[in-house]
Amino acid sequence: MENELIKQDNTNMETLANRVNMVKEQIQAVDMLMKSTMIPDEHYGIIPGTQKPSLLKSGAEKLCTLFQIAPEYKVDIKYINETHREYIITCKLVSRTTGAFFGEGIGSCSTMEKKFRWRNDYTNTGRPVPKSYWDKGRDPSTIGGKGFVAKKDENGVWMIFESSGQVENPDMADTYNTVLKIGKKRALVDAVLTATGASDIFTQDLEENRINDEQKEKVVIPEKTNQQKWDELPEDIKTKFEALAVNNDIQPRIDMCAKVNFDIEKIRDGLNKLQEKRNQDSKPEQKELTNEEKLFMLSEDIKQLFDAIDPKSTDKKKIDWCKTKNWNESVIRFELKRDKENLDKKLKGGE
Repeated sequence: MENELIKQDNTNMETLANRVNMVKEQIQAVDMLMKSTMIPDEHYGIIPGTQKPSLLKSGAEKLCTLFQIAPEYKVDIKYINETHREYIITCKLVSRTTGAFFGEGIGSCSTMEKKFRWRNDYTNTGRPVPKSYWDKGRDPSTIGGKGFVAKKDENGVWMIFESSGQVENPDMADTYNTVLKIGKKRALVDAVLTATGASDIFTQDLEENRINDEQKEKVVIPEKTNQQKWDELPEDIKTKFEALAVNNDIQPRIDMCAKVNFDIEKIRDGLNKLQEKRNQDSKPEQKELTNEEKLFMLSEDIKQLFDAIDPKSTDKKKIDWCKTKNWNESVIRFELKRDKENLDKKLKGGE
């Protein structure tokens, strides 16, 4: 009996040892995946001053691939009032091959959270945004300091708006889908961290505090004016405009560049072509030869062929015939030789 108990204890210890090794291998696999394929700020985030990186949704999905597990979600909705609601999501992880249960996590998200519930209320001051605001990298002091922002009005004009505090989000329904997705994301990360033992390497804090991109107030950088684009052009282009005296006024030059979207290579190419055309136009105009001069310039063998075929042919007759051949010496020579051969055969046959 005592021997059997000792044997059983040894078996249990071996099982525990195997499990310890399995846990070690699992943690090593997670660590290897992180170092070899995960990208900071894409699969995990790093909070300055913290010891562990925070697992993001895309990183959790990579771990699911590593362990061959798939998430299944159960969504419960808690209606707080007519407008607000909370999504409570349970994420169950199962084996992709066998369907066996692997682990579970829970996450929730509510429209009562600050980033969804409130919106800043702005009042148009009627003052346009000054150029210095953009020149100084959107310096708030140029538009009034704290509490003032640059926004487009209903006509698309950049104006200075003053914040009059926060108000309840009037379009709460627009946030429901985002709130649901964030709840699902939190549940997935929680389940993966718990089931894979990745909590030794990752935490969930950053993912909890990340503001969904859909909720961030977008900073719109205004399109540069054509004048600003002109000012940024290389000096050699502006010098060439001056050298070619292309439109003494600056605005027509700007308009020309705008037609090619201020593409530097296209502008240079256009100026070079203009330079070539100017050079060609400046060459002395070559006078067109008269028909008599063209006849005189014909090769000597052609003249001999003319005389051999018809010694009495006049220059006018020769000119008229050559004009039908566009004064092409190759054509003229070929046809004269053919006529000469025909004439020779005719004369030989007459003998």
